[in-house]
Amino acid sequence: MFAVIWAILNIAATVALIVLIIRGSRKVRAKFGIGAAILFGIVAFSLACRNPDNDAAKAKNGNWETTENLHIRNNCHHKQSIVLDKNWLSEYVLDIFYGVNEETGQNTAIKAWVRKNGTFLGSNWEPYYVLIENLGNNRISYSVNAAQSWYLLGLMLMGNAKEFDGEMVLE
Repeated sequence: MFAVIWAILNIAATVALIVLIIRGSRKVRAKFGIGAAILFGIVAFSLACRNPDNDAAKAKNGNWETTENLHIRNNCHHKQSIVLDKNWLSEYVLDIFYGVNEETGQNTAIKAWVRKNGTFLGSNWEPYYVLIENLGNNRISYSVNAAQSWYLLGLMLMGNAKEFDGEMVLE
């Protein structure tokens, strides 16, 4: 519910900012002419719409891959998903790729990754790590640690850590 309210707040703030820029452009045009108004509008929108975080420079670490030397049967790979968190706008999902270990005959996790689906207005969800432990008897335990950042007009106002732990059976 908080994510929906935050998205509405971001939309309202963006609309208010656009209205202020348009009004300011009209005043600049009346005083200095159309060229100055266009320049003012371009500069104002570029400053208002800039992203302070460079996502390309951030390292994404929402993946896990086993380092064990497993003997997994060829053409016997499966995927299972767990919904970690869900709200009206978005969901965060842990996907686990697994196969049958030829030595033990058990389902064994091979890879895991976190993905997000939906609309993310004014928030950013960044996974820090994913840990998977094969427990035997086709069971695994998982742990996902992530940071949720809340933005208003491109400025980060607050952030919180999220951790998801659990066990599941690989079917």
